[in-house]
Amino acid sequence: MKLSLLLPTLGERRDELRRLLDSLNIQEYKEFQVVIVSQDNHDIIREIISYYNQLEIIHVPIDQKGLSHSRNIGLKHCNGSIVLLSDDDCWYHKDSLKSIADEFIEDSNLDVLLTQIYDKENGKLYKSNYGHESKMITKDKEFLSKSSIEIAFHKDSCPIGFDEDFGLGGIYNSGEEVDFLINNFSKEKNFKYLPKVTVYHPRKAVVVDEKRVINRGALYAKNFALGRAIMDLVKDLVVRKQNYFRLFFKGYKKYKAGGQVVRW
Repeated sequence: MKLSLLLPTLGERRDELRRLLDSLNIQEYKEFQVVIVSQDNHDIIREIISYYNQLEIIHVPIDQKGLSHSRNIGLKHCNGSIVLLSDDDCWYHKDSLKSIADEFIEDSNLDVLLTQIYDKENGKLYKSNYGHESKMITKDKEFLSKSSIEIAFHKDSCPIGFDEDFGLGGIYNSGEEVDFLINNFSKEKNFKYLPKVTVYHPRKAVVVDEKRVINRGALYAKNFALGRAIMDLVKDLVVRKQNYFRLFFKGYKKYKAGGQVVRW
């Protein structure tokens, strides 16, 4: 089973990209390719990957910036049956790809696998709400806290690509991975959560600023009924003492003015 690691980059994190490629160079599982979509600094990327001839790397330089756009372009170059969403400042332990491949090999009906991120610098899991047991995901609300580098998916099982309105460089600069999971989810598909660390990434402080709340409103406008949005806002108000109604509905109304699903 071949894996494709899909990596959009602006070419600004040179040391981090080398760290990522070094970690891929020592993988126990060898049946994979790396698809790097550079949105800028193309010559820097060419120079870095020239030192990794032992890896199968496809470099796709593009002129248009945008995370979701880059992923949609990159997906067309992924020839593995399983796609992993990667980032230029993450890296992997030596059996990461084997752990992921083993899950798909063991269960031929598996469509999407969600795993864990570990902050190696601080010695802790990236998120505090990770579950401790493996389980099949049956409700789309479970995707709301997911990050892109936790995701591996069977390419044929996910025909809906990334909405280019969401993600860095889009109208709403976050939420693209959640939208991707929701749009490809159905009760007929097998989405699994595996409580196992497969990727390292430094933990970033999450700042709930105005833009993030507006983005959340747009994400809900696209994917959930109004009643669901109100219930979650009330929960934020009661449990977290946070009143997001005004900003949330600013994004909600903005999205309702027009949005579309991008297919790749």
